[in-house]
Amino acid sequence: MSRINNKTMNDEAGQKIFDVVIAENTYLDLFFSDVDFPRPGTEVLAGNLSFSLGGAANRAVAAARLGAESCLLTNQGHDQLSTLLFKTLQKVDHLNLDLCTTDTTYRNPVSVSISTSNDRALSPMTIQRLLWIGLPVN
Repeated sequence: MSRINNKTMNDEAGQKIFDVVIAENTYLDLFFSDVDFPRPGTEVLAGNLSFSLGGAANRAVAAARLGAESCLLTNQGHDQLSTLLFKTLQKVDHLNLDLCTTDTTYRNPVSVSISTSNDRALSPMTIQRLLWIGLPVN
């Protein structure tokens, strides 16, 4: 069942509310750098950690930065990483988040990139996998 239709795209006077509606999963991308890739069973410390928006959030922010009245339709988790993702999205001009749903049991997916001196690997991670490798998620 879709919540997007002509009524949600237009206000009561028939004026268009959104130029773009993007409906898909959003991710938080974590980038570890200044680190050697750990061997199985070992732990290493990264020199730097940064994050960026991923998934549908990239397209929604790009459209909004181009000046389009944009709407993101996605699930919002209730954990710390999901909160960081949505606090970042709330700061974007021309981006409406009113159609996002919040679910206390949902956690937005996380992608993890480990950038070594030789290569960079990007791997989608589940919360269970992050817990297994020892990253705090709550």
